[in-house]
Amino acid sequence: MNGLSSMCAFVTSPLARASLPPESGAVPFSEGPWQVGTSIVAIIGGLIAAFKAVQEMGLARRQREREFAWNQAKECAALLSQLDSSAASSALLMLDWSNRAYTLASGDVVLINAEQVHRALRTTALNLTATEGFIRDRFDALFGLFERVERAIQVGLVREEDLLSSLGYYIKKMAEAQDTFENFMATYGYRQALQFAARLPAWRFNETVRRQKYEKGAETSQAEG
Repeated sequence: MNGLSSMCAFVTSPLARASLPPESGAVPFSEGPWQVGTSIVAIIGGLIAAFKAVQEMGLARRQREREFAWNQAKECAALLSQLDSSAASSALLMLDWSNRAYTLASGDVVLINAEQVHRALRTTALNLTATEGFIRDRFDALFGLFERVERAIQVGLVREEDLLSSLGYYIKKMAEAQDTFENFMATYGYRQALQFAARLPAWRFNETVRRQKYEKGAETSQAEG
């Protein structure tokens, strides 16, 4: 608006000077009607040019916003495409299906259920079977992807809602055994994966419930003591 005001002041100055009284000391450009008409045309032309410039600025801004949204969508698709060709896809299947068949590196085919998954993700007594090692490798890949997703959200490369619409279902399944998954991620340094999981309300709700139970238990212990 400052630019528009300055432009208007510039184009109107001849007309203003032409209307000043003689005692003001100003020298008018001319007192004829032709010069007044020329000044009016200049004012109108300046206003049109200013309006056009503002309009073009708005169009350029909307174009940049569309390009930014498109780039975000491409980044989101690129991240999710990693699920199709990585070990992380097997982890998602384990979250979604129980007693599904998987082929180990040895060529053996095994059935894996939810209970086996939870047991394999323990952080102590790590004398793992081949099946448990297979499970942990797949979830390492998944949590590594969650790390990249969270970093992309934090720097604005992708939108949170786009990723949660695709991965939120699986985080909700993890929330059914949240202690197991949270302990694994915390123990092995998947901090940003935890932050990504915490973006889902179901995960945050479970954290609140656990904290309340802990606080209630602590109060009970103190009262009994």
